Amino acid sequence: MKSCIHLAELAVLLLVWAPVASALILDDFSQGAATIHSTPVSGYPVPITQNDLDPSHIVGGRRTVQLRSLDLAHVVINTSNTQLSLTADLDMAYLDLIYGSAAFPLNVDLIADGANCFKINVAFLTPGLWRGSYFFRVKAADHYYLYHDLDQDFYNLDAPGEIVIPFSYLAGADLAQVQEITISISRFEPGFTMVLDSFATAAIPEPASYAWGAGAASVACLALRRRRRTP
Repeated sequence: MKSCIHLAELAVLLLVWAPVASALILDDFSQGAATIHSTPVSGYPVPITQNDLDPSHIVGGRRTVQLRSLDLAHVVINTSNTQLSLTADLDMAYLDLIYGSAAFPLNVDLIADGANCFKINVAFLTPGLWRGSYFFRVKAADHYYLYHDLDQDFYNLDAPGEIVIPFSYLAGADLAQVQEITISISRFEPGFTMVLDSFATAAIPEPASYAWGAGAASVACLALRRRRRTP
């Protein structure tokens, strides 16, 4: 019995220690220190584009921030703490973080290193307040793909924590030819603050991989028992 347990443990460890893809940093907020105040939501937000940033810390070396509010909100990009914070001061806030554009497409291959998801690391969320609505949009091979079912992920998050968006959620997207990536956050309740640590790709084992490991351990265990029973 102990041998079977050891085999199961070994299978899990092999999965955990197996080589994984290196993450592609999409934005670690170490570049482009700024404090940005909102424009009225009734008007189209004036985009603030930060150019000539280090592309090893932000995909494409550019970040565009669009911030709106019915009254007042602000975004702080703190490069010392490598964090971005959004605060809805007096009314609901709306934020777009945009990477790439028609004029400056990213032309990045997100799957080249074996990544299978996006990962957003969240350092802080104000507890007990309405956390807004979340959308994720990718332009790939001249087509747009939208994922808009992130709300529950953020509502359930006990920050600090992470939001994982599998590439499979963007069905049909050719993620080897990504031109633009947009994170949209809307209707943040007044008094609400969110702090982001980083935004990157990642490789996370699929549930089927764990099932395979458990199955392999079971087969090995059964074979070991039969061998011991053989006279």
